[in-house]
Amino acid sequence: MGFSVVNMGDFLRHRASGNVEYLSAILSLIRTQLTVNSEQHYIYLL
Repeated sequence: MGFSVVNMGDFLRHRASGNVEYLSAILSLIRTQLTVNSEQHYIYLL
């Protein structure tokens, strides 16, 4: 029983870290997208 509980904890921890990496990747993508959009706006302004 304790063995399965430990495995579940490791599984949840692995899922949480994977989600954090996934979210950070999405945030970096959004950030690059925003910088590209702002650069395009600057080009339009020029």
